[in-house]
Amino acid sequence: MSRVPSKFELRVVLPRVGVVLLTGSLGVPVLSHAATDASANGLADALQQAFLTQPKAFRSPANTAQVPGHASTAVPPVPISMRPERVPSPVLPTPQQAPIKSVPQRSVPAPTAPATVVSFPASQSANARNEANLVRSPATSALPNLNHVAEPEALPAHATNRSALADYLQLVANNNDAYRIAQQQLREAQAEHLDAVGRFFPKLQLQEQGQLYRNVSGVPSATLVGSNIVLTQGSIYSNYLSLVASLNLFAGGSDVERIMAANQGIEQAQSEMLARRNQALISALLAYDNLVSVWHQVQVGRQAAENANLGLKLVEQRWQRGNASLLAVTQQRTQLLQALSQLESLQKKLTEAENQLVLLAGSSRAFSLLEKLSERQILPQPPQTITPAELSDAWRLAPAVEAARHAYRQAGHEVNVVRGSFLPQVDLQGSYNWLGSSSANFGDALNAVQRNSYTIGLTITQSLAPFTGHLARLHTAEAKHEIASVELQQAMIKAKTQLRQATEELRMGKLRVQGYQTQAEAAAKAAQFAKDLYEHGREDLLQEKQAKLSALAAKLAYQETQQQYATAQWIAYSLRNPERFAASLLQAVTQQA
Repeated sequence: MSRVPSKFELRVVLPRVGVVLLTGSLGVPVLSHAATDASANGLADALQQAFLTQPKAFRSPANTAQVPGHASTAVPPVPISMRPERVPSPVLPTPQQAPIKSVPQRSVPAPTAPATVVSFPASQSANARNEANLVRSPATSALPNLNHVAEPEALPAHATNRSALADYLQLVANNNDAYRIAQQQLREAQAEHLDAVGRFFPKLQLQEQGQLYRNVSGVPSATLVGSNIVLTQGSIYSNYLSLVASLNLFAGGSDVERIMAANQGIEQAQSEMLARRNQALISALLAYDNLVSVWHQVQVGRQAAENANLGLKLVEQRWQRGNASLLAVTQQRTQLLQALSQLESLQKKLTEAENQLVLLAGSSRAFSLLEKLSERQILPQPPQTITPAELSDAWRLAPAVEAARHAYRQAGHEVNVVRGSFLPQVDLQGSYNWLGSSSANFGDALNAVQRNSYTIGLTITQSLAPFTGHLARLHTAEAKHEIASVELQQAMIKAKTQLRQATEELRMGKLRVQGYQTQAEAAAKAAQFAKDLYEHGREDLLQEKQAKLSALAAKLAYQETQQQYATAQWIAYSLRNPERFAASLLQAVTQQA
């Protein structure tokens, strides 16, 4: 017996059988040839009796096959799964009996059916050889069961409930966190505007003062009650009422600049709210595209796992017949585990994509829409088709640019507000006074209240020193103005970048759709051709499944490209018509039939 690395040959003489040549690879003996005139059943009985009678997973080196008239020969460890089963002797067809015929669709027997392995010589027809590749035994308990997974082709390509996407987008438009924050910022800007306007109205104040003055010196004295001087020698109860009105006539221009800054703040908040709403809807569309893409990957991954499981069954069956090595079985098991691992990673990625949709919605109600969203509704076309040429100057209309521009102007007015505080402030003031007094009690003093006096005049206030507080506020306002200038430049650059990207997506999107459509059609034809070859015995089952998987992947890629192109069209529409984008999108998705 000669040996080569990782291989061996063993010649054994069996009674009533003859000389048997055994070859082994990686410690697994495989029957390759038998120079005998015995039947296949006789050969199987002889092998069963000579080698595989030990009821263990692997025979020990001490267990040897004793052949009468020959020396003991050590047999390498043999798995029990290699034991050949009793099979009827195959009837070799004559050349006239071996035409290529159409083979009906194969079906896997019930789990209770015993495994059947049939060997055909190389001269037999391709039909018969392909018949031997069919999986006729049920999967063992050690193999993963993927039969519960539905066929991906059976899943609908479009949503059956087309209002799911509309409900989700409406939820995003109303409950997105960034949009709700922008709403409150608008309220804040409106409040600041109200405060700025109020500085132009006169201020009214009503004062009431009740006091007891007791003179213990014994000599007449004077006391000040409100704006009046009262002379008394003993105790006196007084009640003083005053209605004071004041009106600012000049504040260095601060009030005018403040109201102009408030107006810009409202404009900035409105533009920011529009920008965040549009951005939330665009992010929702992109996240929905990502969900569709991952869902397609999951479908392909499931089918790939099923194909890997089928390939493992085929290789194990060939290994049991001696037509494959244990290494091939191990490699196929590794491929199956890799397919399952990739499928598990895709499931996690799908969960992350769904969570992203919920976060964009800003409401837990989005969880109830996830199942319907997985039905993949393709977006309708926008009401206006935007060409790349129409987007040349659309960056100027971007709400984010408008918001940054108003913020820059507001910061400039804030600088002027602080500068006006260095100038004097002029106010017009007037008051009307009532006074009542009594030496008995407060009640009598209140009953004695009557008109007493009124005053009117101008008040000029000028800060002299120090100006540290004014300078600090001025430097802060100027720094904010510079920051707003930088943010405006960033917003313009970002808008131009988005514009270039949208233009490129419009230009290449249609070409990609056409290309993927051609690929999907070619893959579908190839899958049908592979199916025909399989039915005529020219290809095995695994090759037909792989062609079917390629057709599915091409079909889903085509649908994904359609979805991405529709999203690119809506993004271009949002750049050209930012104020009508949200309403048009919701209306189009809702009315989609």
